[in-house]
Amino acid sequence: MANRKIAIIPARYGSTRFPGKPLALISNKSMIQRVYENCISCGIFDDVIIATDDERILNHAATFGANAVKTDKYHPNGTLRCIEVVEKINLKEAWMFNIQGDEPFLHHENLNELSRFCSKVENAVVTMYDEIETLNSYQNPNVVKLVQNKNQKVNYFSRAPIPFDINNVINFPSPYVKRHIGIYAFSVSILQKIKNLEISALAQIENLEQLTWLNEGIDIYAVEAKHPNGPSVDSPDDIQKAEIFLADH
Repeated sequence: MANRKIAIIPARYGSTRFPGKPLALISNKSMIQRVYENCISCGIFDDVIIATDDERILNHAATFGANAVKTDKYHPNGTLRCIEVVEKINLKEAWMFNIQGDEPFLHHENLNELSRFCSKVENAVVTMYDEIETLNSYQNPNVVKLVQNKNQKVNYFSRAPIPFDINNVINFPSPYVKRHIGIYAFSVSILQKIKNLEISALAQIENLEQLTWLNEGIDIYAVEAKHPNGPSVDSPDDIQKAEIFLADH
């Protein structure tokens, strides 16, 4: 069973909603530096690598001593960008954690819980969820939901409200209504299979790449994030929220 754990942080410069987002300052540090240092300080990973298509991010990473790898500009998603890095460094017999480059405040204990679960399974993907707290979030298509079996294996992800509350018995927050958190740990042994998959019909309909993996019979497990993460940064307006969070912590 793979024991090494490598974190890869995909960082694109050309975000449509927020160009240059990885270099945006949160107080006195760039967002990508905060994501990188948070991964380092959690003490889980044998290595942390920034994967970027842009020389500006590559050069900036060097200023704070980060290990960064230049990747192809045209990857359609962060998973394939991470896989390119795995191949370039010839990573074998390990777990690769895809840490989103706009999540500077992931709680260390949540990352630890994800890491601990990886030691229980092989040839799988492990991700995270938390409880949905409001009806609005349950009905919001931008909030991805998941359902899983008693062994924590995911049955389905959807933008639709699942499970559907036909008898109006759900009170929020509910342990039955789970919000997917887009942090993944991959057994390196299955990455080559994922790389070569054609997107499935359901993945196209929902615009969720992980449905392609489920369609191919890849096991995806989800563990609960029991500690609140800090705010992610999706747009320039979120910088102020991040700075307020930082000041309070």
